[in-house]
Amino acid sequence: MTLPLLGTGWCLLIVAGVDRARALLGRTRVRRALDAVTATVLVGFCARLATES
Repeated sequence: MTLPLLGTGWCLLIVAGVDRARALLGRTRVRRALDAVTATVLVGFCARLATES
């Protein structure tokens, strides 16, 4: 009886955490920042690939 309750509790915590993360990542300001970071990383990878011999 304890194991199913613990499992249910963990699943509820995960769902609540994902919901909060979705709300945070859905904000325009956060999305723009993530896009800028991702673009910077990709440009860096491209530059490194272009300069490899």
